[in-house]
Amino acid sequence: MHPTVRRRGRVLVMLVSSVLLMLATVAAPGSVAHADSNAAKFAGQLNSSGPTTAKNVLNVVTPGYVNISLDWDNTAANLLFGLKDPTGTAVKWVTGSKPETLFWNLSTAGTWTISVVDKSGGIANYTLTVTDAAAPAACSGQFCGAVGGSNPASITYSFTVSQASNLTALLDWDNSTANLDLGLRTPDGKWVKWARSTTAKPEDVVWPGAVAGSYAVQVKATSGSANFVLTTYHDGNLPPAPTSGARFLTDFGYGPNNTGHAGLYPYGMKYDKFDDSVLVADVWNHRVVKFSSTGQQVPGFSIPPAGAPRVEPYDLDLGPDGTIWVAQEAYTRIDHYSADGKTLIRSIGVNGSSGSNYPRGCGNGSMHWSTNIAVHPTNGTFYVSDGYCGDVYQFDQSTGAFLRAWNLSPALFGVNKLTPRGIDVAPDGNLVLAEHQSDRIAKFDPNGKLIWMSPVIPAMQDPRGVAVDWSTGDIYVVGALTQDVFHFDSNGNLLDTWTYAGSTRFNSVRYITAANGQIWVSDMYGYRVWHLGGARTGTSAATVLQWDTGPQPPPNGGFNQVSGFGVDGSNNVLMAVDTFENRGQVFGTADPNHPGSLWWCVSPSNCPAYQAQFGHRATNGISDDGFNYPRDATVGGGHLWTDGGQSVVEYNEDGSFADRWGQWGSGPGQFKTGPTGIFAVPDPNSGSPSTAGTVYTTDIGNCRLMLSDYNGNLIKEMGSCGTGTDQMTAPWQVWVVGNLAYVVDAARARVDVWDTSTGHITSTIGGSFNGLALNQPKGVAVDPAGKWLYIADSGNRRIVRVSLADPTQRQIVTTGYDTLEGSFNLPRYLSFDAAGNLYVSDFNQHIEAFAVAP
Repeated sequence: MHPTVRRRGRVLVMLVSSVLLMLATVAAPGSVAHADSNAAKFAGQLNSSGPTTAKNVLNVVTPGYVNISLDWDNTAANLLFGLKDPTGTAVKWVTGSKPETLFWNLSTAGTWTISVVDKSGGIANYTLTVTDAAAPAACSGQFCGAVGGSNPASITYSFTVSQASNLTALLDWDNSTANLDLGLRTPDGKWVKWARSTTAKPEDVVWPGAVAGSYAVQVKATSGSANFVLTTYHDGNLPPAPTSGARFLTDFGYGPNNTGHAGLYPYGMKYDKFDDSVLVADVWNHRVVKFSSTGQQVPGFSIPPAGAPRVEPYDLDLGPDGTIWVAQEAYTRIDHYSADGKTLIRSIGVNGSSGSNYPRGCGNGSMHWSTNIAVHPTNGTFYVSDGYCGDVYQFDQSTGAFLRAWNLSPALFGVNKLTPRGIDVAPDGNLVLAEHQSDRIAKFDPNGKLIWMSPVIPAMQDPRGVAVDWSTGDIYVVGALTQDVFHFDSNGNLLDTWTYAGSTRFNSVRYITAANGQIWVSDMYGYRVWHLGGARTGTSAATVLQWDTGPQPPPNGGFNQVSGFGVDGSNNVLMAVDTFENRGQVFGTADPNHPGSLWWCVSPSNCPAYQAQFGHRATNGISDDGFNYPRDATVGGGHLWTDGGQSVVEYNEDGSFADRWGQWGSGPGQFKTGPTGIFAVPDPNSGSPSTAGTVYTTDIGNCRLMLSDYNGNLIKEMGSCGTGTDQMTAPWQVWVVGNLAYVVDAARARVDVWDTSTGHITSTIGGSFNGLALNQPKGVAVDPAGKWLYIADSGNRRIVRVSLADPTQRQIVTTGYDTLEGSFNLPRYLSFDAAGNLYVSDFNQHIEAFAVAP
């Protein structure tokens, strides 16, 4: 006789496929009862040698939920059971240690079958019990279910996005010991984002700028089991504010993985006589590329090869055997590669190869700024000019052994400090050197003995690259400050100067190479190489020759090295500066199609927030309207204030230049390294945009905080370098509330609180957060409510906060786990918008916005 289960209640629909089990919502049922006192029991004996299987039939009169339990006596035996619905379809198999259990909805009336199988371990007597179970509570979210244990390991749900918007999926569950994953699949069928294996619930997955289409989310149990609630927010619907920590909201800008860089940042160059090509040091793309002499990029060639250390190449040269030598100022290293670029032969300098590992320094093989290199074709040596050490060093090509320093004297060039830059070998075997401070070039013999020196060329400011054309002996020098190319004869007599290629003015010329009357000039922030036929004597233009690869500027919205930024909440504008691009960009922060939602810029093809770019690479002259590798920036009173390089540059919010003030030095109102922190406080009585207010700046070189008016007039300065009273060592971002200025001192891993009315530090905030001490913090901000002080704990790759009312209250805000990159790289500058959303600039080349708990 078959036991019969009688149930009364509402039915929960069960969808069955070959890959998933999907549960939908059900209301709570009424009471249920079995005809046999609420239980159906089966018993039997199986043997893994046979008979191995028993089928137990269950007649369901009223559909509803049951608990099924299988137990057996032989602990060595491995039993499992499977459930088939009245159509004969297998809906679930259960395996594991005994007893095995299953919570299930017998969703249709009819005959269900439970098969018990003895897989191994011999004879086992089993007991199978089916009992009534209450239906799960009504679903409080969009999707509800259970995963892990006797439930499905994962469940997938589909939903539709109707219009481009930010998308957020929130997952919570009841078992705090269970690890659940949450994944997102985009309309192209790719699983693009996962919140992985964490017991820190709730979890979220965020996809800024989700386009219209069909999406899927999957909940997966990594360990344990849990009942979950999952809700998606899209089409302008906003998720609730987080109750703790922070939740990623949206992205402004994108990095190299989404081609945020320019296509080419040409610096050092060398003509390759072996195959009539030009090698180009593509410095900010961290590679060396090769072009034909007429500008066709050679496919498949790239330094460094796979597995070799990262490069930041400034200059390069060819050995007599065609091998390639690359000078890297940032890493204080010279790398030697095979002619095809596929093999790293040797590294010399910091982290050099065996026998060539020299510490950073000056002399005896040590280098500091290994910027320029020349490889001698006949005497087996190569030469490195080091602008920091003020000397030229000579090394053995085959061993990397240091041979000698030239021991150059500043007096030789008539300057107080020597900065040797470009260097190249002449046809007579001697070397031509450009000296930065004196605006001169000179020729030396291979051991550093002076042969001749040119007179001072006042117009040749910031000479960098030097090239000698072996077919004529003529010398070409780049003057980077004025964007000029200077043409000398073999004895150092100036023949010509030009600033134009045809009718086009150079943008940011850096280096040069020459052969057979042809010249190639790297125009770094023109993002191109110029192929020239030399100047027409007495003019300021050079003849443009064929070069097939045109300018490759960075795309709108992309970043190379995003740094400081400012958010104007009243105008919904974000303005950011890019250190390596030497440009600024303007983004709109508010999504015009969805009130209350933030806009986005996540890729070249999905960047509606981008509005404009502004600024350009410029010198530190007081009248210059551009940048010089800017770092911090802030918005205040309708203006952007940023680091112009030893100065402060002011722009209007439309990107037009407004003003510039400050200069290099240690005197009052001067900057030694340029402002690393800027904060503007408009005068509330001066209208909008404000024409008056106070600008607060920090300066690592002078270790001080300065207050100036909007016109650059010094109001007050405080602090000095050191570890004593009212001293700092490496001040970065500054945030001002009333008369208190919060300044990050990165080297001392703390925030100094300055009372600007007295000029003294009143307290410091440092120490540990969740057991981990601050490590090289860079950014600081106070939320609009004045409750929390937020710190970019850069070295630990996290954002933390401390209560201003009670400094013992400390929290980790976010590690960036839910950002598109999955973690922070090196978070630096912070800011807030008027709604209290936190913005973070990161070395992932993003500015990311977060909703934070109150």
